[in-house]
Amino acid sequence: MKEYKEVIAPFCAEYKDGKLKIRNLRYFRDLSDLDLYWKLERNGKLLADGRKAELAIAPQHSRTYTLPYFNQNLTDGWCTLTVSLRQNKATPWSDAGFEVGFRQFELSAKKTAKALTDGISPAARIRLAESDSAFTVTTNETVYTVDRVHGLITSINDRGTEMLTTPVDLNIWRAPTDNDRNIKNNWKEMNLHKALTKCYGCEVTEKTDRYVKLRAELSHGGKIYSPALRACVIYTFFAEGGVTLDFDVHVNDFEKFDHLPRFGVQFLCPVGFERVRYFGRGPGASYLDLRHSSRLGEFETTATENFEHYVRPQENMAHADTKWMFVSNPEGHGLLVAETDADFSFNCSHFTPEMLESTPHDFELRP
Repeated sequence: MKEYKEVIAPFCAEYKDGKLKIRNLRYFRDLSDLDLYWKLERNGKLLADGRKAELAIAPQHSRTYTLPYFNQNLTDGWCTLTVSLRQNKATPWSDAGFEVGFRQFELSAKKTAKALTDGISPAARIRLAESDSAFTVTTNETVYTVDRVHGLITSINDRGTEMLTTPVDLNIWRAPTDNDRNIKNNWKEMNLHKALTKCYGCEVTEKTDRYVKLRAELSHGGKIYSPALRACVIYTFFAEGGVTLDFDVHVNDFEKFDHLPRFGVQFLCPVGFERVRYFGRGPGASYLDLRHSSRLGEFETTATENFEHYVRPQENMAHADTKWMFVSNPEGHGLLVAETDADFSFNCSHFTPEMLESTPHDFELRP
């Protein structure tokens, strides 16, 4: 309903070169019951804002407004203009100040991925230790362990605090939604809801004083079927801090699936990793086909609050077009995930996809 509300909002907006054009989509009433609020943000931080009271725009007519503060350099980050139309009087169905709709314009698109190297000495070095069962990579203050048998990162220990409770594994399953009621049978027939990762080899491909690269050849699929996909993953660990995961993936027998439920990686963190901050679409759910009701910005929530309690549990509350996200304990110690080449979608919840899919009713869920 939130999405529908934005689709049928009684106005449309266009913006170019500091000129904002508002068109009244109503047929019989003007927009004098609505006030226009606008704000300019860079990387989620407010630069300027303003208000235009009582938009006296006749039915099916337009009016153009000149907005100030747009003559500055907007090329050093993600800059957005958000326009909101709100009730200036109470009605039988809303209080004064109720937002009847918003529109957002992206003015520039430079990446905002937080620097992983802030505060790290340029003299930092990296060390690699090998055993029959694992590779251990030690960076500035973090120790990473990669299981040679399974080809997965099994531990991220930062300043004595363990960040993982299970390995960082491939994930192609999500709890089916109501709209998946037919295709989910194809997915389950191929055992995608019980997919496992298998490793065919894990080795060091490059080592310097500044970084270490490991390559793992993996497959992922149901137990009794040919793998749904094969993947070559490159882990690059940096002396300055951080690790990148680069995937080259081939999906087998794609016509059987139509499309995969998802492709990603899953991090299971310890109890207490509750705080969530991100720069992406929020504050509600945002998917490729569900984005009218979300806006680009910096948001803060919790793993508990970032959940939609459908009567029948299903996939919910992902955030598309994300530039970075950070999940941490109350002291602010946690994991930062940033993408340098493209945006990503993420979810953060106290429930795994398998838990959601196997639980009949919301009240039966146990974190």
